[in-house]
Amino acid sequence: TSLVTKDDAEGVTLDRRLGSRLYLRVPGVLTPALKVGAAHARYDGTANPVGTGSTRVTYTVTNTGNIRVTAGQKVRLDGLFGAFSGSADLPDLPEILPGDSLIRSTVIRGAWPAGPLRVHVLLTPKPVVEDATAAGQQPMTVPATASATTTVWAWPWALLVLVLVLAAAGYG
Repeated sequence: TSLVTKDDAEGVTLDRRLGSRLYLRVPGVLTPALKVGAAHARYDGTANPVGTGSTRVTYTVTNTGNIRVTAGQKVRLDGLFGAFSGSADLPDLPEILPGDSLIRSTVIRGAWPAGPLRVHVLLTPKPVVEDATAAGQQPMTVPATASATTTVWAWPWALLVLVLVLAAAGYG
C-alpha cells in the first residue's frame, strides 16, 4: 500500500508505504548453508621499519541453503610458518535470505610485514530461531562451516630501504 501526498504551497512531499513479511513453509528437508566467495585481502604497511601494518579483508557471503540463516564469523591471519598471526572476531551476520548475498569487509591490525600472509575466513551458519523451531517438525541437515582462504604479500619495504641505506653507507 502506498500513499503519496504533495503540498505545493509548502513544497513538502510525504510518501508513506506499508509492507509486511510473508513466510511460507514448503515440506521437505531444511538446509541451512552458506558459501564464502570472492575473498580478497590488501596489506597496508607503515613507514616505521619495525612497525606493523593492517590487512583489509573483503569477502562475499551467499546463502546457498533453503532457509534464512545468520552466521558467526571469524577472520584469521597467519604469517610465514604460522608466525605473526592475528584475528578478528566479528559480530554475527544479519539474517540472509535464501539466494541472497552480502559483501563484508574487516581490518586486522598489527600484521607484521613478513612475506606471504594467509587469510582465512570462517563462517558458522545458524538457522534463524523461527526456522530452527520449525525444524522440530521437519528434518534439518547439520550446517557445515563455510570458509575461504586467500594470500596477500606483505613486503617490509621500509625495512628493506633502511638496510640498503645502511649497506650503502657502510660500503662508502
